[in-house]
Amino acid sequence: MKGIRIWAVSTALMLSGAGSAIAATCAGVEMRVNNRTTALERSIVELIRGHQTTMIQTEAAQRAQILSALAVATKQTAVSGNQDAAVRLRAEEANAQAIVAAQNRQAVLDAQERYGDVGFNACAVVDRSRAVADARASEQARMDAIQAQIVNRPYVAQDGRATADWFALTEGGEGTSSSVIFNGGTDAEIARYIDWLMGPPQSGQGNAAGAIQEVDRLQRDAQRSVSQYLLMRSAVSNEEGSVDAAISELSGTWTGTDGGAEWAARLATSPLRAVLLDMSRAEAANLVAEIRALEHQLDLELGLASFSLARATRMVEATTTAEVRQ
Repeated sequence: MKGIRIWAVSTALMLSGAGSAIAATCAGVEMRVNNRTTALERSIVELIRGHQTTMIQTEAAQRAQILSALAVATKQTAVSGNQDAAVRLRAEEANAQAIVAAQNRQAVLDAQERYGDVGFNACAVVDRSRAVADARASEQARMDAIQAQIVNRPYVAQDGRATADWFALTEGGEGTSSSVIFNGGTDAEIARYIDWLMGPPQSGQGNAAGAIQEVDRLQRDAQRSVSQYLLMRSAVSNEEGSVDAAISELSGTWTGTDGGAEWAARLATSPLRAVLLDMSRAEAANLVAEIRALEHQLDLELGLASFSLARATRMVEATTTAEVRQ
């Protein structure tokens, strides 16, 4: 802008100088030259001012456009940055939620693996195991109830009244079948059969025989005690709801009618917890069955020992009687 002004002034001076030279040679021309110079100078100055105004306006407009563009660009950058930050934040949140959801699902799967399977037919196993425990708890009470109705019990006062009760109980030949022992019978039927098998109680003879009679009575009481115990135990063990029946039903939970094929197939596809539960329950049932078998073996050995002792006693008595007769 300053350069344009200098150029305009120089041009005016040059025109002014030329006019002065012409005026020096031509009379009356100076005024016209000066007027034309002034007019030209005014036109040039106005032209320069017009261009200056236009340039200033154009510059201001361009500056405004540049500032507007910068504002728009800045705003777009800010919005883009916010969007990027928002997208990044949402992505991180989604990733965190996905991780948490995966962990929760894995925890649920682990819980199902550990605690979701209780083993093969667990409810039936528990019920039948409880039935075995209940049967064992009530077995002695059943034997006591049978023994309370037996007339010829060992270690009780034996007199004529007991003998009369025995004859009254066994008269008519009733209760002589062992089916009540092995096929189930009431307490009274089992007690009657045991009384019939043991025979009538021995009547006391006072102190006539002294210590010899007391030894004989104790010996016979011991033999009757063993015999009655084994008979009552056999009766209780063979009836419905006994320990043996309960153990058989418990074992049947795994074997069933298919021989255990279903249980074996289920066990092969079960998680570790179910396998451990099934194996521990099966092992517990096997231990109970083995203990029961051992009890029966001990009862058998007790019966054989009592029988052997009674037979040896009878042989000694027979030998002694024969020697006395001789």
